[in-house]
Amino acid sequence: MTLTILMAGYIFTVDRMVNHEVAYGIGLFVIGLAVMMACRRTLPMQVENAALWMVILVFLSSYCVKLFLIVVSPESPVVLGMVPRVGLGEFDYPLLIIDVLLLTAAGITAFSVAVLAVPAFVAYPGLVPIPNADRVGRRSLIALLVVALILSLVSGWVSYRFDIGLMGSEIRAILPYRLRGIVFYLRNYFLTGLLLLTVYLAYRRSYRGLAWIAIGLLVLNGVADLAIRSSKASILAPLLYLAFLIIASGVKIRVRHVVLTVAISVPLLILLPYFNTLRTFRLSGQGVWESIASAAVSADFHPVELLLRGFTWVIYRLPGVDILTAILGHHASPVGDQWFEIFSRPNGIAGYLTNDVFLTPVSHPHLAAPGYFGWWYLLLGVPGVVLGGASLGLFVRIAWPLTLKLATHTAVLTRVFVLMLLFTALTEGTVDSMLKMFLAMLFTVLTLEGFIRMAVRFNHR
Repeated sequence: MTLTILMAGYIFTVDRMVNHEVAYGIGLFVIGLAVMMACRRTLPMQVENAALWMVILVFLSSYCVKLFLIVVSPESPVVLGMVPRVGLGEFDYPLLIIDVLLLTAAGITAFSVAVLAVPAFVAYPGLVPIPNADRVGRRSLIALLVVALILSLVSGWVSYRFDIGLMGSEIRAILPYRLRGIVFYLRNYFLTGLLLLTVYLAYRRSYRGLAWIAIGLLVLNGVADLAIRSSKASILAPLLYLAFLIIASGVKIRVRHVVLTVAISVPLLILLPYFNTLRTFRLSGQGVWESIASAAVSADFHPVELLLRGFTWVIYRLPGVDILTAILGHHASPVGDQWFEIFSRPNGIAGYLTNDVFLTPVSHPHLAAPGYFGWWYLLLGVPGVVLGGASLGLFVRIAWPLTLKLATHTAVLTRVFVLMLLFTALTEGTVDSMLKMFLAMLFTVLTLEGFIRMAVRFNHR
C-alpha cells in the first residue's frame, strides 16, 4: 500500500518538480523503504502494535499524501486557513519542497531504525489479563451514567455561560480558583473517560442498552461542545475516542463496524462546512441558537461538494508537511539554548511559531500548531527531527507495550488515553503544552480506578 501511494503520487506530481525530479524520487523512495522496514517488525493490526500503526498512518496522510496535494496546489493550506499570513507559493518553490521532503525522510528513517533496533521480545512481552469485569454490577454502571449526565449538564451550562473554550475568542470572564481550566479539563477528559469506561464495562457485562446510552451521551456531548465552543474537532473527538476504545480493548473489527463508521462519518463530513459557518456566527457575538439558525439559512446544500470539502478539511486539519513547509519557507531559527524561555511562555513552541515566525500579532487569538516534526525542528533544527523520529520509534516499541502489562480495571482506558496523547503529539505537535492534558488524564484514570475497586468490593459483599 505504501509503495502504491508513493508511486502514484510521484507519477501525478513529478511534472511540477522541474530540474528536481531525481531528488524528488530519491526522497520518496527513502520514505517508502523506511516505512516498509518498520512494517516488517509489526504483527497484524492488533492492540500489541496499535501505536506503531497509528504513527505509520499519520506519516502517510499528514506528510506524504499532503505533500502531493501541496505540490499540485501550493496555496491550498492558506485557502483553508491552516497556514496564516502568506501562501506557500511565495517561497523558493519547488526547491523548498525538496528540502521538506528530505527532512521528512530523515525523521521517518530515524523512526524506522529505532523500531528495528528494539528486539521483538522487549517490544511485545504479552498481554496481562485485565481483572474480571463481571463483579461490576448494573447499579454501579447506572451510577456512573447518572454522574456523567449531571457533570455533562453542569459543565456544559458553565462553559456556555462563561464562554469557556470558545474557539477564536478572547477570555471575556475571569473565574476564581482557576475554575475555567478545571471545568474545561473535567468536561473534555474526566467526563470522556467516565463514559468510555462505562461503555467498556457495560459491553463486558453484556449490558448493551447501558453501553449504547453511554455512547449516545458521549456523542451528544461532542455535539453540544460544537455549539458551545464552535470547535469542529469536538464532533470528531468522540468518534476518535470510540475507535481507540475498540482498538485498546482488542475487539475484533467486523464488517458491520466498518459500515456503521462510514454511515456516521459521511453525514459529519458533509456538515463540516456548515459547522465552519456556525463558528463564524458564534464569533460575531451571536448566541448558540441564533448562530445555528443563521448558519442554516445561509447554507447551500450540495452533498458531493460538501463531502469533498469536509474530507479536505480533515486532511489539512492534521498539521504535518504543510506547516513544516511554511516553517522552512520563513527561515525559522530553532530556539536552541533559549528553549527554557520559550517553554516558559503561555503557549510555548506554538506561540513562538505563531508570533515570532509567522509574525501574527500577540493579541490575535489564533495559534498555529507546528506538527510533530515541525516542533522538533523549531526546538533543535535538523538534529531535532532525527531525534524526534528516533524517540517516537522507541516509544511505540517500549513505552506502549508497557500499557499492555497493566492489570487494573482501567487498563483499557489508560491505553485509550495513551493513544490520544500520541495522536495529539503526532498531529498538533504541541508536545511542550501537553502536561495539563496528561495530568487530567492521569487524574481521571486514578479516580475511576478507585471508584471501580470500591464498586467491586460492594458487589462482592
